[in-house]
Amino acid sequence: MSTIIETNLALLLPELFLFVWSLLLVAISFVVKSRNHQFSAIAALCGLLVSIVLVLLSDYGEIAGRVFINNSTALFFKLICAFAAAVSCLLMLSTASTQISQRASLIYPLLLASTGGMMLLAMAENLISVFVSLEMVTLPLMLMIIITLRKLDRPVAVKVMLTSIFSTLLILYGFSFLYGLSGSADLLQMKINIAVIHLTQRDIGVVILLCVITLIAGFMMKMHLPPFHGWAKELYQKLPLPILAFLATAYITVILMSFSKVFVNGLFAFYGPEQLPNDWGRLVSLVAAGAIVTGTIKIIQLKEIRSMLFYLVIVQAGFAMTSIVSMNQLGPQAAGFHLVAFSLAMIGAVSVLYSLEKSRNFVNISELSGLYYSSKPLAFYLGLFFLSLGGLPLTVGFVAKFVIFEAAFSMAQTDFQYYWMYILAGIGLLCAAVLFFYFVSIVFSMFKGSSQEAVGIRLSPVFLIVLTLTAAATLFFGVLPDSLLDFSLEISRSFGFIIE
Repeated sequence: MSTIIETNLALLLPELFLFVWSLLLVAISFVVKSRNHQFSAIAALCGLLVSIVLVLLSDYGEIAGRVFINNSTALFFKLICAFAAAVSCLLMLSTASTQISQRASLIYPLLLASTGGMMLLAMAENLISVFVSLEMVTLPLMLMIIITLRKLDRPVAVKVMLTSIFSTLLILYGFSFLYGLSGSADLLQMKINIAVIHLTQRDIGVVILLCVITLIAGFMMKMHLPPFHGWAKELYQKLPLPILAFLATAYITVILMSFSKVFVNGLFAFYGPEQLPNDWGRLVSLVAAGAIVTGTIKIIQLKEIRSMLFYLVIVQAGFAMTSIVSMNQLGPQAAGFHLVAFSLAMIGAVSVLYSLEKSRNFVNISELSGLYYSSKPLAFYLGLFFLSLGGLPLTVGFVAKFVIFEAAFSMAQTDFQYYWMYILAGIGLLCAAVLFFYFVSIVFSMFKGSSQEAVGIRLSPVFLIVLTLTAAATLFFGVLPDSLLDFSLEISRSFGFIIE
């Protein structure tokens, strides 16, 4: 028995280390008074690097009887979250605003605690562990947001927290009915039990439909998808950009991952017309189409940079959900690859915009015009990240969109009853083309202007390191995507799809 407990604790070592390190960071910060911000940032960054090493060295296995499972999928998403948290720490260490430096003793420990919750959520394979891990992600993140904002802006954070609490209640409501219907909290066993009920009775009633609707609404509110996005837009306009980068990448990534676990792994999906109206695929497709269309229309109309970033997150979440409803081996693979591609481009773009915001107080997209004459490196880096977000060939963003639409069209071709996947993929292709030309126009504007009006921008070594690493990964996985595609294919295996 002691061997089993020891093995379980070893599998949880990266997460336990982050939680303990965050508590120690709080305690030590009260002792180390001088240069508190720099110390907290460096200590948090060291803790994240150690956790990444522990993740890479950890073995695969089950914890507490499938409550948590450490597998390739968990490893995949743990690395994304840890990388996003580390970059956020680097950006805050480089040029922290007063919003961050004055409250550093709490911001960095909460960042570590939320990252530890994300790592647990990546391993969760049980309704209880998914819910508990989800709250371990959300609560520290919401507290970090509240204490980061200025006093006049905190009502915005309170509104977002109220939305998060209501979404939690919806998810808990759906989970309780799923457990009552299936008699099991294990996601895989729950899927089997619901399938048996469906095959024997041919009618599982309105209970499962109620579960699906409440769960979709709850996760939509967690991700701030339309129509639950109003307050979150205000939040993106007030937050420091390093924390916004973490929120837009790591947080959205793990919420989408947990969404796919519950629906793909835990629910008997759309395998026949008799499943209607309990087919969650069509409902999720409507959500994905709404997010893609709403985000695209808003992006091409907006002039403010932060608002553009917010709606860009909504669009990318819609693309990820498009791959999730593609119930074939390409779907989970495409979702994982896309989330990596978006995280790289988003982190890189936010890093550039943070530098511009600190040096020249950039607010509007039109102010990017002539950036080449102010800082050639920033213009090239930002142009690369925008073009990757738009889907330019030879960037990782192009490969991500290609595999998403490949998964969607493959699903549509399996049976005529999935004709709606053609519609969803067509909407996605049209909006992707619009966004591509939109980002190309922004990039062209950055290389126009007069050198006489330019004011030089100095870059710190930290910014150069972050930008160089993300730009290199954006190009490398765009030109040679096979290694990342093979790694993300493991997600499909863990989701039970047979790889040919």
